[in-house]
Amino acid sequence: MERRSRNGQPAGRLRSLPGSLREAAGSTREDLHALLKASADRLRECAEMVRRAAPEKADVQAMLSSAARLREMADALREQAVRQARRNGWSWEAIGRSLGITKQAAQQRYGGLFP
Repeated sequence: MERRSRNGQPAGRLRSLPGSLREAAGSTREDLHALLKASADRLRECAEMVRRAAPEKADVQAMLSSAARLREMADALREQAVRQARRNGWSWEAIGRSLGITKQAAQQRYGGLFP
């Protein structure tokens, strides 16, 4: 019998990407990982399209606005992941290592998320 996620989808596979990470909150770890990988792949594709765009055809304002919005979304995702890691008992050292920063930097940057 095929293992199913909470939303009834086959675990580890997304038939269609949810509209937001909030919708995916009840998904399995494999589903979330697949969603994040697919999102990262899509961002790489978009970056390549921007790089190849002819300067006279590129809507620079739209690209900058989109880039700013993507950064906000990535920051929010990172904060949520840090919250979850702390709830799961991760140390600041482990979180920092995962983010590519020191434990001190991780605690200074994200410690304020926890009253």
